[in-house]
Amino acid sequence: CEFRTTVVRELHEAADFEEIGAWIEGAERYFLQAFTDRDTVVYENFHAPARECMESYAAVVRKTVPNTALRGL
Repeated sequence: CEFRTTVVRELHEAADFEEIGAWIEGAERYFLQAFTDRDTVVYENFHAPARECMESYAAVVRKTVPNTALRGL
């Protein structure tokens, strides 16, 4: 199985990914995917984080889930 999180700039910070990494420690793979605004999104004014933020979040999780990658950038 794989784990994934859709990352939203307004909702996530590095500490969230420390917690997620602890929850799924030892998982085979984990993906951080950038938020994409669509007409089906209920809330307005959400954005994808910058690539640099996504990369830093992935680095945090790689401490416990080495096979962490980015999607949607």
